[in-house]
Amino acid sequence: MSCRVNELGLRILSDLPLQSLIASRGVCTKWRGLVPHTDMAPARRAMLSFYDALIPSPVFQATRLSVIANLKPFDRQAYINKLLKQYSSLPEHFKLWILEWPSKAIIAGLWPGLPRKKYKDQFKDNVNVLEGANWLVFPQVTAITYKDMPNRRAYYIPALLVRTHRSMVWLILDERSNMCGKVYTSGTGSDVVSNLETVEYPFDVLDKDWIAYLQRIWIQVEQEAESCKRLGIPTWETLEEIPVDKSSNSSLVLHELGTKCKKLGRLRCVFWPDKVSEAVGIESGDKADEIICKFFATQSLP
Repeated sequence: MSCRVNELGLRILSDLPLQSLIASRGVCTKWRGLVPHTDMAPARRAMLSFYDALIPSPVFQATRLSVIANLKPFDRQAYINKLLKQYSSLPEHFKLWILEWPSKAIIAGLWPGLPRKKYKDQFKDNVNVLEGANWLVFPQVTAITYKDMPNRRAYYIPALLVRTHRSMVWLILDERSNMCGKVYTSGTGSDVVSNLETVEYPFDVLDKDWIAYLQRIWIQVEQEAESCKRLGIPTWETLEEIPVDKSSNSSLVLHELGTKCKKLGRLRCVFWPDKVSEAVGIESGDKADEIICKFFATQSLP
């Protein structure tokens, strides 16, 4: 009988979303012991493991005030649906994170339900509030340029702009197995990707999936908190200490994302087109960016 009960419990737990799984461990000791052995989706298991790593962290607990004060509700399924209308699939780790992650447990200011703001100067401390802009507030698929240098071709691939600071962070949506779900951080702020197997430049970072990216960012937040403590640099501990930027230029607006502006001699990201343009041949070396720019500047994109 005991084996049948365990089997039934495991079957029930395997179908539960993340927040229900977290709650189920408080039902009884037996259920708590069953959760690690549940046949759950790999993305959900990664999220549960990350959540368990966050909860005991003093830095995590200290940063909840700012999160809770700024959270706004949003329709999670509608957010996913809007992205799927623009591109046919989403990486599983990101999709489940949007649908199931506890909103009060968000980190690094990355969440669609946070204010549409740019944070800099005295309005960030890089522990409670990170410098930069959280572009997840806009469910807008963008087209970025992928340089296939071995084959001397260039074409657009679909991506979601995650965050901008000095860097640009992209979640790659392209369905090809060597691309889908990877998170590419361009340390130079470029919107051109040339390798999704490994990074080519010292300031670039490539994470295998969305949860791996969040784990890496959280390590940086904890390191910053420790550094501030060691150097005697104050971080915000109460809501009253957190300054609010009410200036007009602090607001994040969608047209900034879709503007066809030149940066480093290239065409910056544009909205993902309904009909993807054909690839263009490129040369290796210094002329590659110039050829890409000239070609994509002629494309008719929304």
